[in-house]
Amino acid sequence: MGYAGIMESGLELRAMLWSGTAASAIDLHPAAGYQNSIAESVSANTQVGAGINSLGNLEWTSHALMWRSTAESIVSLHPSGFQTSYATAVEGEWQAGYGKKEGVERALLWQGTADSVVDLHPAGLRRSKVHGMSETSQVGAGTNLNPHALLWHGTADSVVDLHPAGYLSSQAFDASVDTQVGIAVTQNGRERAMAWNGTSESAIDLHEMLQGLGFNLRDSRAIGISENGDIVGWAYDGTRGYAIKWTLVPEPPSIAILLLAIPALISMSRAGRRGRRE
Repeated sequence: MGYAGIMESGLELRAMLWSGTAASAIDLHPAAGYQNSIAESVSANTQVGAGINSLGNLEWTSHALMWRSTAESIVSLHPSGFQTSYATAVEGEWQAGYGKKEGVERALLWQGTADSVVDLHPAGLRRSKVHGMSETSQVGAGTNLNPHALLWHGTADSVVDLHPAGYLSSQAFDASVDTQVGIAVTQNGRERAMAWNGTSESAIDLHEMLQGLGFNLRDSRAIGISENGDIVGWAYDGTRGYAIKWTLVPEPPSIAILLLAIPALISMSRAGRRGRRE
């Protein structure tokens, strides 16, 4: 799942779906209406992303899209009254992302149709986005000056500010039923992988679990969490990136963290797919 670029008269991005091999590739690009398309997330047989058109002068417009594993199954989630929209996450029958209305980026939630849209944008914020979700919650960030990690449970009124005290900014990238993961940025600009259990006070600095591994790791991000509590992400030592896996170990009334594996050295940029979101 993702996108591929095809050189013709220019660079064309086409949403693609794979099942583990290059030969399994399915081209999800819409037959008409969009110059480019991107698939961002997948759940079972559902994929979400966006169709994108150029407005010229380096300006672009996007419409949130949903597929059921074929190009012909495409559904536009673009809500009435919005200039742009983008779907970033899907879980079961729910999709989430953001859209721009009257110049403001607003976190959005759908249930399979454009008309089902729920505006999650918290009052008083300049912008908000959903980056990830579980079956019962959505996570992302909201901004006035610096981004704060946010948690929703299906409505704007349910929003919880997860931003931990003492940090410059934060974002949440994914969620399980009870746990949210993402990053917080220190006052000196270092990124730290974080986990929460529904409140700002529950924040756990996962970067601290990486100390003593023999690597001088400067930055880290937690970008995904599975249903069984495995957290995945990466860390950076200033030159190279390292794949990281943490596992949550329930220990009421708090959450303990066990680092299961020494990070494997990989070649990667500092920003992954979720890691580049702001």
